[in-house]
Amino acid sequence: MPGPDSRFAIHSRKPLSVAVAVFLIALLTMALAIWKLEQRDVEAERLRYSVLAGNHAYAIQISMERALSATYAVAAVIRQNKGQVTDFEGLGMEMLPLYPGISSMALAPGGVVRYVAPLEGNQKAIGLDQLNDVKQGNEARRARDSGQLTLAGPLQLRQGGIGVVGRLPIFVPGHNGKNEFWGLISVVIRLPQALANIHLEQLKTEGLHYELFRIHPETGEKFTIASSGTEALNNPVLHSLTVPNGTWTLAVTPMAGWGSSTGLAFNAMLAMVCSLLVAYAAKLLVELNQSRAGQEALVADRTREVTSSQAKLQATLDAIPDLILEVSLDGTFQEYRAPRMADHYPPAEFFLGHSAAAVLPAEAAFALRTALRQADQIGHSDGQEIFIDRNGGRRWFEISVSRKQGAPTDEPRFIVLARDISQRKLAETELRVAATAFDSQLGMAITDVDEVVLRINQAFTDITGYTESDAVGKTLTFLDSERHDAAFFDDMLSTVRTTGAWRGEIWNRRKNGQVFPSQCTMSAVRAEDGTVTHYINSLTDITQVKATEEEINKLAFYDPLTSLPNRRMLLDRLRLAMAESNRSLATAPGPRSCCAGRIRSAAWCRQMNSSPWPKTLA
Repeated sequence: MPGPDSRFAIHSRKPLSVAVAVFLIALLTMALAIWKLEQRDVEAERLRYSVLAGNHAYAIQISMERALSATYAVAAVIRQNKGQVTDFEGLGMEMLPLYPGISSMALAPGGVVRYVAPLEGNQKAIGLDQLNDVKQGNEARRARDSGQLTLAGPLQLRQGGIGVVGRLPIFVPGHNGKNEFWGLISVVIRLPQALANIHLEQLKTEGLHYELFRIHPETGEKFTIASSGTEALNNPVLHSLTVPNGTWTLAVTPMAGWGSSTGLAFNAMLAMVCSLLVAYAAKLLVELNQSRAGQEALVADRTREVTSSQAKLQATLDAIPDLILEVSLDGTFQEYRAPRMADHYPPAEFFLGHSAAAVLPAEAAFALRTALRQADQIGHSDGQEIFIDRNGGRRWFEISVSRKQGAPTDEPRFIVLARDISQRKLAETELRVAATAFDSQLGMAITDVDEVVLRINQAFTDITGYTESDAVGKTLTFLDSERHDAAFFDDMLSTVRTTGAWRGEIWNRRKNGQVFPSQCTMSAVRAEDGTVTHYINSLTDITQVKATEEEINKLAFYDPLTSLPNRRMLLDRLRLAMAESNRSLATAPGPRSCCAGRIRSAAWCRQMNSSPWPKTLA
């Protein structure tokens, strides 16, 4: 048995054990609570940084899409010219300022680069066979085979430097009417200059490290496009953005790490954070000086580019298809330049030395003076429209006015760019007429060649109950009442394709399930080569017409008082039965009596059995 001293030791250890246990439990509880709170703070912090990264990722995606959209504009020009290339460098130099981020554009008929804009500094690209190049061949062939815009890179450019290359295949109509591969239009986006306007460095002012990278879809190799440094990111927030032929990822992580400490750890971290802030401020100062030097170098480069482009200015002016005039503030024309091959424009003597009030209609002269006053006040004016009546016709122009730079003491002079919009005005008038016709009381639905609805008008919705969101993108089978078989619709479509139109009555179903009769017309819209491109379907609810016909029929064949068939129905049924009997006698193998034929006529029996008259009448 234990002695008194040992029992005392056991009892004395019990409060200590409880205290230790409570301390451990409290410590564990507090640690768990702190851990939960830390996790919640980290999740909130990750959510905030995810939103910030998403905003920058969206800005990057918009910037890349805008830059790559230049390929569609060039492809449209090539298709419009049916594969003919005219002054590509001039076109490219006009377009490059409109698409920030693009350093050069290249045109590759058959996959071989033949044209580059600007040519200066990019001569090495001439003759590059993009389809068979070791580094770029796979991406070029993918663009050709898919018919879609692709984006390759980052990669080492032949012109020097790192960048990404966007390629769009160009297809033009061939001799057989089908589109044939013509070549590739590619744009070079230099890095990191193309991302300068995204201001990724602002993420660093938010206390974040960032990395923009791409994983190659075939090799799985990681390509870093831009980053805040060489350090690895700790458990970063990832935000993906879609680019042609791949996905880019923007990863961000706090410079100070995720979460924060409390107590003594918080105090220790405070000194570290202060040190990091001071270091970070010094780093920002160095980066600011570097950015300033880079901006000065960029300004110097732009100055050299402007100097070299001055030699091409005259050629550029000759390529502008618009009227260019120099006008004084009082509206007197000082200089005049019309596009070449523009015989429909007035000659120079029509304008030079004359005022706007003397040579233009009063309304046009007033609009020009208004634009001049606005340009005199704010430096420019856009959107005013004027017209000139000449040779019995009227031509419309949209004018843009800018104030010409000069000494403060010089008389104000203005450059007026007048673009001929006569065809556009005519098209606007035709569109208004077409829109008014489309929004008529006749229900209309326009479908593509696969009978997928592209547009409906309000009358269609009023008749069927289907709104534009219900109908667009679907076929018109949602109107099927199931009262017509497939052969009926096949015959309808065959008639439209053969004759160009079909007209008839169809039972359709409204959105609420109600079946109703309709008078329908289906017409084919054909392209210049005769192929069907769209179908125009119109319908009219003829429920009331059918009801009226039924009421007329009832009044003609039934007694209005007793609702029994009248003598006219009896005579009509006898006429039908006799006609059927006569046909039966004419085809009978042997002689039969007329009476017997009439009595035994199947048509007569069917008519009389179905007749509402009493059987004794039969």
